[in-house]
Amino acid sequence: MSMIRGTSRGRTAQSPTTSAERVAAGDASASRSRSRWATAAGAALITVPGVVLLNAPSAAAWVPYCGESQFVQEIQVEDWADGHQKISVTPKGESRVAVDPNGATIAMWHAVQDCVGGLYGGRADTIYDQLECHQHFGAAWFATGESYDLETWRPTFGPGEWVSSHCGNELGTDPAGPISGHYRPDAGATDLEGAFDSVA
Repeated sequence: MSMIRGTSRGRTAQSPTTSAERVAAGDASASRSRSRWATAAGAALITVPGVVLLNAPSAAAWVPYCGESQFVQEIQVEDWADGHQKISVTPKGESRVAVDPNGATIAMWHAVQDCVGGLYGGRADTIYDQLECHQHFGAAWFATGESYDLETWRPTFGPGEWVSSHCGNELGTDPAGPISGHYRPDAGATDLEGAFDSVA
């Protein structure tokens, strides 16, 4: 079963965005090599007198992948009690000096989408804005730190606020806490190397 996830500003088609014009629709969508889909319920066994039939599964479930990709070393998530998240993207050195910084940002956004579910609307917009800003200043390690920390409670912002807001870090109000978990979303998930991709 083939699943196609369209993109707008590098996001899934399910996530309309208010600033889609920043990235042409479908741009770099072919680079989504880490998208993982697996059977949700497995094949259902149907018995008829004298005959056993396997019914093809009708639904697929998304399996997260948070590991190494072209520009990303790893992605981890902190959940907050109020429902907010901090997504920590550890970039590879190659991403910090990418010849095409915009292309690297889009590829990294796809990696974030492959790892973290529920990024839609304004939540997706602010994560993308923060990622774009961090990647823009990525060559200056002192400006971004070892990881790009992207927080869902920050408002959206544009390039004119990149420096003054420290990539959004000075915008919005930090949640009071507590942190309810720190983890890698694909921990314990199956099909991390695409075993289901080759199944007919």
